[in-house]
Amino acid sequence: MIGRFTLYLTTLWTILILGGCGPAVNRQEEASRGPLTYAKHVAPLLNRECVVCHEQGLAPFALTNYAQVFKHAKTISEVVDSGIMPPWLPVKGYGHFECERRLSPAERDTIRAWVETIKT
Repeated sequence: MIGRFTLYLTTLWTILILGGCGPAVNRQEEASRGPLTYAKHVAPLLNRECVVCHEQGLAPFALTNYAQVFKHAKTISEVVDSGIMPPWLPVKGYGHFECERRLSPAERDTIRAWVETIKT
C-alpha cells in the first residue's frame, strides 16, 4: 500500500511540476462586492487551482462547470478547509515554485462560505 501511495504522490508531483503550467498568476486578493456567486467568486479559484487535474482524469471527478461543482460542493469545502486540496506538499515560505497549487485562507473562506449559501 505504501508503494502505491508513493507512486501516486510521485506521479502527481511530476504532473504538477511538468504539466499544465500556465503563466504566473497574480494572487492579490480582490475585494468581494455583493453576494458570493459561483461565476464571480468560486469558478475563478477552481479554474486556477483545481481544474487542471480535475479535467484530465487525474482526480476522481471533473470540476469544469457549475453542475459538477454543485454535486460535490460539500466534499470540496471539506477537503479545501482541511488542506488536503489542492495537494501541494512543499511548505509555504521555503521557496517559490512555478505552478504551485495553493489557496489562501481568504480563498478557502470564500469556497466554504459559498458552499454554505447553496443547498446540497
